Amino acid sequence: MTPELPPMKKILLIIVILCSVFAAGYALFKYYPIGVDWEYTYGRLNIKDPYSVESFLNPPFTMIFMPHGFLPVRVGNTINILLNIIVVLVAVNKMGGDWKTIALVFTSPVFFDLCRTNNIEWLPLLGLVFGPNLGGPLLLCKPQSLGLVFLIWAKRNWK
Repeated sequence: MTPELPPMKKILLIIVILCSVFAAGYALFKYYPIGVDWEYTYGRLNIKDPYSVESFLNPPFTMIFMPHGFLPVRVGNTINILLNIIVVLVAVNKMGGDWKTIALVFTSPVFFDLCRTNNIEWLPLLGLVFGPNLGGPLLLCKPQSLGLVFLIWAKRNWK
């Protein structure tokens, strides 16, 4: 069990984390290339007809969870890569990982490919973090990735 931080230290920790996220966001905005999937799919979405973009194969309610898709391409790209990084960190933390786990995850070929494409894999991963009560719609945003987990959860809740 971890000791509870005093209120002032909590505030300072939150400020440090926020400053780090903003600094990383600025660096990513300036120097990070636009991801392939973001440039050709998610950055081009139209709220009236998402399927006008041929490569968009997700359910239309996916757009509810990614309002940054309607921002300018470079801004949306930066927000999406930050979400990919932050949600992975949250998932590793929730599942009991330590710094070695984080190092393995962020140096894996799968993560490098995620950075190259800048896909929306953070959505189903966040669904796993939330669990069966809140995570279902997030898992269904990318049914080809983790949609079967939703079926397993549904079967468990059925019994």
